[in-house]
Amino acid sequence: MTLIMKTIVIFMFFSILGWLLEMSYRSIVNKKLINPGFLHIPFLPIYGFASLFIYFIHISDFNDSIIIKFFTYLIALSILEFSTGYFVNKIFNTRLWDYRDQMFNIDGHICLGFSIVFASLSLVLDLSFGILLNNLTLLYQELTLISNILIYASLLIIIIDYVLTWAKRLYGKYYDIEELEQEFLELSREIIKHPKIRSLDKYNHHFGKSRLDHVLDVAWLSFKISKYFSLNSKEIVRASILHDLFYYDWLREGPKLHGFRHPAIALKNAEQIYELTEREKDIILKHMWPLTVVPPKYLESWIVSFVDTYSALKDYFVPATMGVVGKKINYIEKLNVTFPFNINKG
Repeated sequence: MTLIMKTIVIFMFFSILGWLLEMSYRSIVNKKLINPGFLHIPFLPIYGFASLFIYFIHISDFNDSIIIKFFTYLIALSILEFSTGYFVNKIFNTRLWDYRDQMFNIDGHICLGFSIVFASLSLVLDLSFGILLNNLTLLYQELTLISNILIYASLLIIIIDYVLTWAKRLYGKYYDIEELEQEFLELSREIIKHPKIRSLDKYNHHFGKSRLDHVLDVAWLSFKISKYFSLNSKEIVRASILHDLFYYDWLREGPKLHGFRHPAIALKNAEQIYELTEREKDIILKHMWPLTVVPPKYLESWIVSFVDTYSALKDYFVPATMGVVGKKINYIEKLNVTFPFNINKG
């Protein structure tokens, strides 16, 4: 395993492990399920960065004294925790953790008790890194192809979720969510009343979702991004709703090489019921890039392609790790239609 791959694996592994530890501790203390992070997925980057710092200290020629290492971790990780908490609070007015009820705390971002605990755990990790990394390397080598697919797919969803989460929190300061919802409803109202679109509710698409659920998820998130970057919101909403317009259960039937062929099938079906612009055609036809080989032509097409990938991975990854399906929002009354409009509000 190369150093770059080791760095990625360590960062992702401990970011997920850290989330699980934080979630377990906070849920037990608060007697209810708590998401300790600000991402949609079970991932806390601060644990990943801390683990990388510990790893590079472990493999370096740094002083082998346990006492010196302990105080190094105590100071360095306290700085990391304080700076992360401080800047997130300043930028988003959000506290990811709060130690104000603990003794010897600094503005609630760090406290002596937890800093000692983290430094002690870091020392234990340092001493056991050799055995742990050997086991991870052996597992990676046994399943090299599968490991690479899982690692890069997970890395992609992490990057997308991270960018979208920060973008959402930033543009939330400038856009009223109710106004965004109303504009989205006006742009999508007529197209989703069409019987062909409504029929997508009959087909299972991803875990716990119909194809209609999926296209509306993609349309809503793509719309919010388009507003933030001042793109063509109307075309991105229309094309997003039409991007998976095919009438078969792709898990059990349909043409071979479905992933490569269904964008063209969806485009053909969409052209039979709507007159499409060139941008809308490109969005539909290129939404499975890089499977479609030819890259998207428009920025709107790139956005829908990434959002579609993000949505698909989230539909499987989040339920698999958290045992839940995303909360659904019912817009029957607003749309005056007879199917649930399930989008992730926020």
